[in-house]
Amino acid sequence: MPSEIPKPKRPLVDLDAGAPAKPKVTVTPIRSRPIEGKPDAAKDADDTARRVPSRPIPASGDAKPTPPASTSPPAPRKPATPPGTPKQTIRGKIPPISQLKGRNLGRILIKMGKITRTQAAEAKEVQAKQGGPIGQILVELGYADEADIQIALAAQVGMEPIDLSKLDLTPEIIAMVPAQVAHTYKIIPTDWQPETKLLSIALASPDNFQATDDLKTLMGFNIKAYISSNEQIESMLGRYYPEDAVESIH
Repeated sequence: MPSEIPKPKRPLVDLDAGAPAKPKVTVTPIRSRPIEGKPDAAKDADDTARRVPSRPIPASGDAKPTPPASTSPPAPRKPATPPGTPKQTIRGKIPPISQLKGRNLGRILIKMGKITRTQAAEAKEVQAKQGGPIGQILVELGYADEADIQIALAAQVGMEPIDLSKLDLTPEIIAMVPAQVAHTYKIIPTDWQPETKLLSIALASPDNFQATDDLKTLMGFNIKAYISSNEQIESMLGRYYPEDAVESIH
């Protein structure tokens, strides 16, 4: 007969000692890994530090100085207009003489753009109280000058203004009026039309009727007069009629 296989013997358990002690299990903590795409706070700080370079704080000597406050003086303020100062008038283009001839002086100056209606009314009030020519009153008030008044007076009788500074007169025109006549009457010839014997002249005063009458009588010319300033008349006399060329009237 085959021999029997011996059965393994079980260890004897001491019932009084109780159940055998269980072996101790050491638990190793598992470090959490950040989810991809969501770095933890430390990684955020490192990434931020790498992305934003630190700027050094400038030393006190490197700091840009603060520009000093502007020391330029403030713009001067316009002084208050004292009483009696000439008021600014409106300057406009002179209308046709046909619209001015025969009108009163104040109305002509208004149409010429030299004074305003208010200024004309004020001059009339002064004239009513103390009398005197309206033109002189306007000059004293500072609303017009002498040249404005002369032009307006000339327009009143139908004379047109002329700017002598823009004229370059020919010797033929200058020869139409002798130097003595030009200096005596303060006139300048400006144009000559032999077909009609029409001589155009410039003078400084519209009241100089003697010049036009004498030229008609002495020289047999038809005269057309223009008004200019006294300064321009004197300048043209010195230019075209020097003193050494003055002759006597025969």
